[in-house]
Amino acid sequence: MSGLTTTDNNFFGIKAGKTWKGAKATWPTSEYLNGKWVQVPAVFRKYSTPEDSFRDRVQLFRNLARYHRLFVKDDAENEARLIQQCGYATDPQYANKLISVIRKHKLTRFDA
Repeated sequence: MSGLTTTDNNFFGIKAGKTWKGAKATWPTSEYLNGKWVQVPAVFRKYSTPEDSFRDRVQLFRNLARYHRLFVKDDAENEARLIQQCGYATDPQYANKLISVIRKHKLTRFDA
């Protein structure tokens, strides 16, 4: 686990944009920019508890229009692809990596 997770309870790497009013923490991160990986410092949201991180991620997806289409899919793999298409991560392999974790740990068994 990274310090972002263990120290700042940010389990999804959610960055603190200009509108974020909560606590912040700066961490180095890798971003895929202009066809290559670069290390950059980034300001992330800092949470009091892990639960706050999970709640905030859901609110982020519900409140930003670009993520609204996520709530019409009920298939984990399709949702992983949609998250990437919505611009959630710069990693061009983000959806494939997420799908790999879902399959490896058989996480769909928790689906309702």
